[in-house]
Amino acid sequence: RLEAVSRKLEALHVEGGSQSRDFTEYAEDPVRFAVEILGMQSATRRSDGTAYQFEILDAVQGHSRTAIRAGHGVGKTASLAMLSLWWLITRPYSRVVVVAPQYERQVRGVLFAELRKVARRSKVPLPVEVLAGKAVVSGFGNEWGIVGLPATEPDRIEGQHAEGGLLLVMDETKGVPQDSFDALMGALTGGEDSRLVVASTPGGTAGPFYRACERGLFHVVHLSSEDSSIVSPMWCEERAAEWGKESQLYTTRVQGEFADAGDGQLFGLSLLEGAIAPIEVPPTADVIFGVDVARSIAGDQSCICITKGGRVERFILWRSPDLMVTVQRVMREALLHTPKLIRVDVGGVGAGVVDRLRELRFRRVEAVHFGGAAKDTARFRNERAEMYWLVREALERHTISLPDDDELLADLSAIRYTFTGSGLIQLEAKDETRRRLGRSPDRADALALAVSARPARSRPRAVRPFEVPPSSFDPLAQPTPWLGSGDYDSYPAR
Repeated sequence: RLEAVSRKLEALHVEGGSQSRDFTEYAEDPVRFAVEILGMQSATRRSDGTAYQFEILDAVQGHSRTAIRAGHGVGKTASLAMLSLWWLITRPYSRVVVVAPQYERQVRGVLFAELRKVARRSKVPLPVEVLAGKAVVSGFGNEWGIVGLPATEPDRIEGQHAEGGLLLVMDETKGVPQDSFDALMGALTGGEDSRLVVASTPGGTAGPFYRACERGLFHVVHLSSEDSSIVSPMWCEERAAEWGKESQLYTTRVQGEFADAGDGQLFGLSLLEGAIAPIEVPPTADVIFGVDVARSIAGDQSCICITKGGRVERFILWRSPDLMVTVQRVMREALLHTPKLIRVDVGGVGAGVVDRLRELRFRRVEAVHFGGAAKDTARFRNERAEMYWLVREALERHTISLPDDDELLADLSAIRYTFTGSGLIQLEAKDETRRRLGRSPDRADALALAVSARPARSRPRAVRPFEVPPSSFDPLAQPTPWLGSGDYDSYPAR
């Protein structure tokens, strides 16, 4: 501790700072800097052998605005780390500003972690200290360094400038709001020695990142996971089997292309990705379960979607041919989360689950028949169409927060709708969705059940998740052997 304090005091008393080596000779040659100083090599395209990470470095050196649209796993973050260190080290008193929609996860957890790794493994020792949310050149403090900012604070972005030149890096730009993107563009007032780099996995054909790539204002570098030397072809094949090769998710996450919402698509990718953001909900917000029931060993999965207020908390999936296992799973989660309402699909085999839960005195269990009559018979053909449309309206109103779950996005983006001859909204047959997706949209069905729940007219009194007749065995007072074996054979008293 004393040594750390001493180092900080020494840094405070260094006039003008110090740097053991002059790196300015690399200011115009980022590739040579990456090879000779950082000791880095570039991933290549399988199709032609191009070193595409070095291509990104050259593009930023030669263009004031560069856009990188890339599939998953191609080394985009490593490229941004190389860029940031090159700009910082080769330009005295320069600054790098790194921005992303989710500061803790994307800026600190990903970008700065990669910066730290590249700096630590550098071939030549670098006079830079990388911390959790910033990096500084030794002896110069905040006047020469890298700073991370959340995209939700455009005022702080606009105020950035640097004597030695400014590099602005925005990652996951598809999730950045327009005002923050405009602020980033407005920060480029430092003359010729400033650069703007926007990078992201593509989304839908809307938003500032799409416009940046399509309007000719940016030099665009496209990277496909299928064509990358560091992405396993097996991974691409697995994603094709899981999402469908024609799905929007495969188009964006693997091929690195923008996905346009096709005719009759209920959920465009831009709409879904716009809902992937954490929101705060009050501790007293209602918990609602949506339960999609399957009875299978190797096919469809049963799924519980747990929501609290407007936030989708998590999905729980399993396979079992025994409906009592499904009952046990629901009961286990009910003990943990005390839901106000449990909505179960009874269109297939779910009726047995509802009957058993009611037999066990669960107070609020609602049986939902996807093929049954809609509440609004003037607009919807059946309950399934109405429920999914309510999910869409919640997404459009920004009253729901989705988890960053690729399988959920694949489920939802695979659903199509049309109109009956009398003008009613209907969804395509589930078998068609299953054929396109390669599996049943279990997560989407459970989500629709939970999100489309209507509030009760009167708030019920606070009760335990279920009540048992006084003369019966009390499952909350002692271990519960009737719940089965494995992970569910006992619970603490509550």
